[in-house]
Amino acid sequence: MRASRWLRRVEISLWIVGISLLAVALEATVDRWQYQAQQEQALFSPAKPSTRTAAMATLSSNWPEGIAGPSSSEGSVHYAVPAGPEQPTAEQVSIADRDKGPLAERAKAEPQRPDTHRNRTVADPSALGRIEIPRLGLTAIVRDGADEKTLARAVGLVPGTAKPGDVGNVVLAGHRDTFFRSLRKIEVDDRIRLVVPPHTYEYRVSALRVVAPDETSVMDSNGIEELTLVTCYPFRFLGPAPDRFIVSATRVN
Repeated sequence: MRASRWLRRVEISLWIVGISLLAVALEATVDRWQYQAQQEQALFSPAKPSTRTAAMATLSSNWPEGIAGPSSSEGSVHYAVPAGPEQPTAEQVSIADRDKGPLAERAKAEPQRPDTHRNRTVADPSALGRIEIPRLGLTAIVRDGADEKTLARAVGLVPGTAKPGDVGNVVLAGHRDTFFRSLRKIEVDDRIRLVVPPHTYEYRVSALRVVAPDETSVMDSNGIEELTLVTCYPFRFLGPAPDRFIVSATRVN
């Protein structure tokens, strides 16, 4: 009986530990997806005009011929009224003063629409751009840094290495079980793109190799524009992998 109770407690404890680890993994995955989506929008989605700007453009395009269209200023919209025997000459009628008359009631009743331009996602200052390997279907945001927090959310640019477009070795690190998992299928002559708005840098894979974790020569520069991808190896190893998988590429465009 005592042994049975002890085993039951161990089983319950293991279930609790397993569920807790699953929750942590799920939280990390959601955070990674959210960060990638936010930075993709902030870096690569064009800004949309505000609702007010769009409305003004539509109103101007439909304005009757012979009458000056609406013009906007801070907090107001004015209409130029043509001269005539029954109306004032060159007098502008403002509708900005909404706290008087029926316009005030209408303004209170109208729902406030969000300004899509102002609510646009703000880019992370450390986010540099995006890495793409078309044949593998790999695409991920690249962030400056190689610490664990950075690699949990993006591909990291190793500090002290070159920036895309500079002469030198651009070294990018990524986890083998997230962004760089598809590197297990990469081949020599594959093309890699680094998109850093408004520029796109393209590289051709020249070599693949496996090295020890302390082999820092992979970050050395040959005096040309080159790219190195680093991830852990073997890809299916359980726990901390013992080696590093290296992809070397040179710029071609």
